[in-house]
Amino acid sequence: MDDFWLWSGLVQDMVFGALGGLAAYILTSLLGRSLGGNGFVKGLIYAVCIILALAIGGRAANQHRLIAEVDRTMQVLKTHKIYAALFKYHPGTEATLRNSLTDILRTAPDNQQLRARAGAVTRNLVDPYLTKDLMNAPDDAIHGLLASDLDLEAKLQVRPEVCVAYFMGRPPGDTGLLSADDFERQSDARGAVIEGAATRPSPPPAHPDVRLYSRQVVQGFRAKGYDLHDLAFLAHLDEAEPAQGCRTAIEYTSVLVAMPDAQASAILKGLAELAPH
Repeated sequence: MDDFWLWSGLVQDMVFGALGGLAAYILTSLLGRSLGGNGFVKGLIYAVCIILALAIGGRAANQHRLIAEVDRTMQVLKTHKIYAALFKYHPGTEATLRNSLTDILRTAPDNQQLRARAGAVTRNLVDPYLTKDLMNAPDDAIHGLLASDLDLEAKLQVRPEVCVAYFMGRPPGDTGLLSADDFERQSDARGAVIEGAATRPSPPPAHPDVRLYSRQVVQGFRAKGYDLHDLAFLAHLDEAEPAQGCRTAIEYTSVLVAMPDAQASAILKGLAELAPH
């Protein structure tokens, strides 16, 4: 029966209309004697029954199609590691997202609005958990995330403003610069952070040493031959000229990726701990 709700709307309407006609036939048969030969009343009964069947059936079909669409969307999301990990290790997020998507599918006026609202809902759900789990993720998961970020920043540098936005934690959107494989790698890296924080937690340094971290980053810049003056832009990339901001973001990420996992993880977590919230 579930397959019925996946049939085309025209076929479903034909079925509902036939059911309405059947109901009218049964009703007129039961009322046969009292109706006599009154064709007008019989026709009216047929019309009312068919219209009611189409209205009730159409409403039921729309609801089932909505549920089926949400189910399909949730199943697709679960094939991506970030959502599989989120739903598994943060109970309640799956139901929350399902309810939000149901509401969006029911009320979005067009596909563009639907995509925009769905994207905002998923980001608002994922980002707080990802930020929290980042602080407790194991070193190798942190390194994997940094390596993924470096690849994406390098691809986004042709649009420096998008590159900076990505580094600052804002989604690149549908720029056409990133492939499905790029997004999948990002999903895998972020999913590993969420999963690792739950299964192999590694808390941040108890006493972050910002001077030590700064020296290590400076040493990394020197080792790669980067201009140390670029570091001055790191604290306010949004205010820098986009090309400069993107270059600094890529340099900083590449320096962390080149470090041992434990060192890069300590710097990332330590500086995040010291950042204003």
